[in-house]
Amino acid sequence: TTTTTTTTTAPGRRSRAMDIRNFFKAAAAPTAKKKNAAAAAESKVGQDAHARGDLDQLEEKKKKRNEEQALEDDATMEVAPVAKKAKKVRNVLAVKRQREEEAVASEATTETTAPLPKEASPLSPEKKLKSKTTTTTKKKELTPKELRAAGLKRLSAAIASLPEKPNKFTLREQTSDLNPYNQKGGEEENPPNRGTKDAPPQSSDENLLSGLTFVITGTLDSLLREECTDLIKRHGGRVTTSVSGKTDFLVCGLDSGGSKVRGATERKDTCRMVDEDGLFALIASGPPAAKASASDSSPRTAEGARPAASATPPSPSSTSTP
Repeated sequence: TTTTTTTTTAPGRRSRAMDIRNFFKAAAAPTAKKKNAAAAAESKVGQDAHARGDLDQLEEKKKKRNEEQALEDDATMEVAPVAKKAKKVRNVLAVKRQREEEAVASEATTETTAPLPKEASPLSPEKKLKSKTTTTTKKKELTPKELRAAGLKRLSAAIASLPEKPNKFTLREQTSDLNPYNQKGGEEENPPNRGTKDAPPQSSDENLLSGLTFVITGTLDSLLREECTDLIKRHGGRVTTSVSGKTDFLVCGLDSGGSKVRGATERKDTCRMVDEDGLFALIASGPPAAKASASDSSPRTAEGARPAASATPPSPSSTSTP
């Protein structure tokens, strides 16, 4: 029985001791918390004071650095004009020294090289520039419109003297009233006065008809169409096959085409109708060419040969008596 009582009473004592210890710990806990809070506050105050001290030191260092920079800026402002002036003087002296060296070198080269003869002296810069400008400048090419205006201006006097309508001019007969373009055609007929009319005039100006356009229709008085085309082209003109807004002259003859004549009359302000004599008048208005020999000035036959000698019998006075 005694042993059982000891075993039963031991746990109860231990628990009571634990309860007493816990009671005192719980009573002392608020004071410990207060002590820890006070220590933390004191450490924070100390850290803040240390931080403020560091900031004060930084501000003092910054202020001191600004003062030193201001002193340096003032010193450079005072020294800058002097340094600039010294640099300018150094540059001037360097340029002067370089020019003196170049002058000495040029004198040495002129002494060693023999003087050129007067005829072989090099061109001056001005003459070189003039020669370059003369070689590089090209003549401005005129546009077709400008060439046409210049050609009409050259022939203005001859155009004013032309008749309003050509004299040797007839229309080709129509073969059908329903189709006016179905006209009587065929090969070109022989000119009526071929071989009896003087040769066409020749002008020394190869560009007399330059910029002008011609159209040929019908049978001319003394020239074939090919010969008339060659005559116009020799003086710078252009020959086309149909009348248009660019046509300046319609050279017409006997049995002329109706469509070409109609096109010229519709454009009478810009296209002028002339016959063979009118074309000769235009060419004769230019400067005359060199005179040909007497054999070349004689009239031509239909085949292009010279006419035969006159078949009139000699006068009685020139015949010798038997």
